[in-house]
Amino acid sequence: MKTSTWKHRIALSTAAAGLLLLSACGGEEGAAGSTSTTGAVTAQEALADNAEPHADGDDTVDTASATTITLADGASTSSVESAATVAGDTVTISAAGTYVLSGSLDDGRVIVSSEGDGEVTLVLDGVDITSESDSPLVVTQADAVTVVLADGSQNALSDGAGSAADDEEEDAANATLWSSDDLTIAGSGALSVTSQEADGITSKDGLVVLGGEITVEAGDDGIRGKDYLALDGGTIEIRAGGDGLKSDDDTEDGTGYVLLDGATVTADVGDDGISATTDALVVSGSLDVTATAPADEQDPSPKGINAGAVVAISGGEVTVDDSEEAIQGTVVSITDGTVDLTATDDGINASSGSGESMAAEDGVELVIAGGTVTVDAEGDGLDSNGTSTITGGTVVVDGPTRDGNGALDAAGGTAVDGGSLVAVGSGGMAEAPADGSEQGWLQASLGTAAAGAEVTVQDEDGREVATHTLAKAAANLVVANDDIEAGRTYTVLVDGQQVASVTAGESTGGGMGGGPGGGGPAGGGPGGDMAPPDRQE
Repeated sequence: MKTSTWKHRIALSTAAAGLLLLSACGGEEGAAGSTSTTGAVTAQEALADNAEPHADGDDTVDTASATTITLADGASTSSVESAATVAGDTVTISAAGTYVLSGSLDDGRVIVSSEGDGEVTLVLDGVDITSESDSPLVVTQADAVTVVLADGSQNALSDGAGSAADDEEEDAANATLWSSDDLTIAGSGALSVTSQEADGITSKDGLVVLGGEITVEAGDDGIRGKDYLALDGGTIEIRAGGDGLKSDDDTEDGTGYVLLDGATVTADVGDDGISATTDALVVSGSLDVTATAPADEQDPSPKGINAGAVVAISGGEVTVDDSEEAIQGTVVSITDGTVDLTATDDGINASSGSGESMAAEDGVELVIAGGTVTVDAEGDGLDSNGTSTITGGTVVVDGPTRDGNGALDAAGGTAVDGGSLVAVGSGGMAEAPADGSEQGWLQASLGTAAAGAEVTVQDEDGREVATHTLAKAAANLVVANDDIEAGRTYTVLVDGQQVASVTAGESTGGGMGGGPGGGGPAGGGPGGDMAPPDRQE
């Protein structure tokens, strides 16, 4: 069993985010009216004030005294009838304990309704259940339930078209695997979940995934833990018409967060890859999201990661292959890991969602302090309606080709105090790093440089200090790294031909940068579609 960070309290309420954002006012006003900012928030630091998940990684199960349930159409059996009763093709488990299930039902279900104290553990060892009118596996009452996928087993749960309960009902069993109480999924076997119109897997309390090979196809959301969703292990593949990973409670402090700490997740979704009312936190593992809305969707806004409060990435791999906005949160903090983002609008958008003022928003912050961050965006590359700070890591932005957006766009300025930055994009809204930035930087016009062109920056001695191959056409370049010194002269070449000679630390181009970003193709205005992630009952 691996040591889990969940054994410490895991975290981040909106209130705690406010305490961590000790924004320092009165910084030097620079090219974009900058204010100095705070520093990064790691996912581990952000873990401290949220509700603690109910499972810590121990998925061992003793089946010596387990009740055995064999499923068969019209002939299901239970080895202990007082604990599990059979009525037609419905099996009802009414007592705490461990149950080993095998067999299949063409149109049946398993119901857990245990009013006594103690946890119910369901070991799925070759189970295939389809229910045409209801959720095939549902927990209506229990202290907590653990579903263990037996080693080497193949298990499947599916519902029929139209079997989804009404999402608006408070206790609606609106998922193929649905629980009214804390739910844990563990083990090393495989589980396939298919929902025609509803969610795939839902817990009305907390949901923790410790292991397993889990495949979800859902008409609505893939995996949802209303109070929290914590993924500590396993390989998870999701195809969903709604969100991929979701937590949407907004009634209690410390809830509404999604944590990735060891799992491998692939999500192909019609809305958000991760949707969290409060925080989306990545400690380790990998996330690969393709977020594309259906063609007939009205006002679509699919995002890779969408959090109402904080997005913190402190390790692992995050890839967004397609999205409208790749990452969105009030605070976005990247301290480690590999982050590769593609967006038709903004790559990273830090915004509170008000979007009503051109002034920098208090408490809104984008910080990159480590890791490798690559952004390909048709809107703004790095966009903050507050402050934006780079203190470490390697950041590469292939920004917009339209003049209404910029590779960098921060209402409070982009301070580059460390790390390495290459940002290319259109020239009309091009923004330079803020005056007072501690890292050496330069800005240059590229004229019209075509996709695939190699851009090189040389110092006065002809030494190469930066190079970048353009992913698409670009007219403006910003470079910052340890090899650039303020006041020195640098030559910029495109495919070996000089296009500019610039002085480091001097802004040379751009338009209106520094206003609140987002806003779609027109860009430059109050923006971002920062409505809170969807909430269900």
